[in-house]
Amino acid sequence: SSHHPPKPVEDTVEEKPLLETTQRSVVKALSWRLTAAVITLCTSLFFSGSLAQAGGIVAADFLSKSVTMFIGERLWNKSNVGRSGKGDSVGRSLLKAVVWRLFAAVNTLISAGIFTGALEAAAKIAGTDAIIKTSLFFVFERVWAKIPWGRYREGDEPK
Repeated sequence: SSHHPPKPVEDTVEEKPLLETTQRSVVKALSWRLTAAVITLCTSLFFSGSLAQAGGIVAADFLSKSVTMFIGERLWNKSNVGRSGKGDSVGRSLLKAVVWRLFAAVNTLISAGIFTGALEAAAKIAGTDAIIKTSLFFVFERVWAKIPWGRYREGDEPK
């Protein structure tokens, strides 16, 4: 009879967290920004009544948040909170959604205030955006948690 010793190395490898490549962070940031831009266009147009103002808000939001979301994704990649060998937990996705939306709501409020010149309209745009996008961002994170592309185990950095 052949004796098979336990394989602790493989067990340890399974426990190493899944990290994300820079390319994955770029695609996640841009795909979310495109989704979010459509929502912001709708809320901005609805509350401002001006396509020009709505377009300005969307452009400012897209440019500033594409960069800041990419940076955020890279920072989150350094944290293993809610991350395991199986990927991101529901709690991690929820935390990312809440943290991102707090930042993003202030950013939208400022952009909307600049382009509409009206604090009330800006607050309605940012508030509505926050409600819709917090839920949607959580779903977005859960979908991405199921996509294996651009992920690697800690210690197995991509070449």
